Amino acid sequence: MLQNFRYISLIVCCCIAISSLAQMPGTKIFTLGSEYQEPPHINTIYQLKNGYILLGTTKGLYKFDGVTFSSFDQAQDVPDTVTSICERPDKEIFIGYSNGFIGHLQNNYIVADSLEEGFPKATITKIIADKDNVVWIATAGEGIYYYKNKRLYNINTADGLTDDFVYDVCEINSNQIIGATDRGINICTANEKNKVISHFTSRNGLPDNIVRCLFMAEGENVWLGMQDGGIGKYDVATQDVPKKLDWKYGQVNAITVINSRVFVATEDNGLLVFNRNADDSIFNFLYKDDQLKKVSCVLRDHEGNIWLAGSNLLLRSSESNVQPLITLDKTTTENLHSLLWAKDSSIWFNTTKGIAQVKERDGIWQQKDFAIPNVNGASISTLCQISKDLSGSELWVKE
Repeated sequence: MLQNFRYISLIVCCCIAISSLAQMPGTKIFTLGSEYQEPPHINTIYQLKNGYILLGTTKGLYKFDGVTFSSFDQAQDVPDTVTSICERPDKEIFIGYSNGFIGHLQNNYIVADSLEEGFPKATITKIIADKDNVVWIATAGEGIYYYKNKRLYNINTADGLTDDFVYDVCEINSNQIIGATDRGINICTANEKNKVISHFTSRNGLPDNIVRCLFMAEGENVWLGMQDGGIGKYDVATQDVPKKLDWKYGQVNAITVINSRVFVATEDNGLLVFNRNADDSIFNFLYKDDQLKKVSCVLRDHEGNIWLAGSNLLLRSSESNVQPLITLDKTTTENLHSLLWAKDSSIWFNTTKGIAQVKERDGIWQQKDFAIPNVNGASISTLCQISKDLSGSELWVKE
């Protein structure tokens, strides 16, 4: 019990400390291609199922093992600038390039794919594989392609797509994806007769028509990063678009949401971290990390580390492993004497008027206060949970 108490105390202390930091704790920067006169620019980061991180750059594809970088050999007809990476469930790895070329890794060697319909002629901005193993390909000028049953199909404005310049795609349901374009977002399906199901632009209340990045969160929530409109959540189930914010941080290049926090990679202001409330109507600015002024992409790895890329620099932080839960007022903090991690994964602590519970609901940690009569500011020194019966438990409080 004493050991658990120490762990909880350490977590709370770390969470309180984080709110005052100007940059992410425990960061380390790795430099790619310092031997080049013009070092490669990192365009995209991707982690394979085996743990290795792949980097798509202006000088080819690199593998990073956490310490060193190594490049991949490639066929002569394979171009240099990698803009997208995707690993299918069958472990086949697709590589997208700036000229529309698509290749794949074969025994650590990049070879060209053979597509009967030919390759796109525009930059491949994103490649994903859905649960049905359909490969979706977003392009900067030719709309969206999908590869199904060894055939390549196209979705463009002639099919109802709002714009052919597509920045990002992510899967939302079986056989359905959402595409971020220069003119809003589009819900598409791999159905040749009904490729575009619906779309949302500023006419539907979208804060900004130019949606540059997407992130699929818990439930049916897709987070959007926009050119000028900042960030917001699109609810797939209700089709509610995000509310307009007073955004002053410029272009958003990538977005990642972890529990109550939103990590926003920007063009000119580095990485911004916000805290969100339960209904995502309020975003409180927590801190800024501008060690990389321009952040082109963000990755959260299998171990919970945050990776940022800008120019030829790769920054790693373990910051996402420590989650700020709530902010306590000064009086409560000064009189905090007892903490308890309960069996339902909630946290209990003493207050000047009784006790309080902090519990996670839909990714947000929320506080609920319980007043104890006649406490009158007395110091509660001990909290203990004991089993009451098979259906519940009791919380004992000692003053």
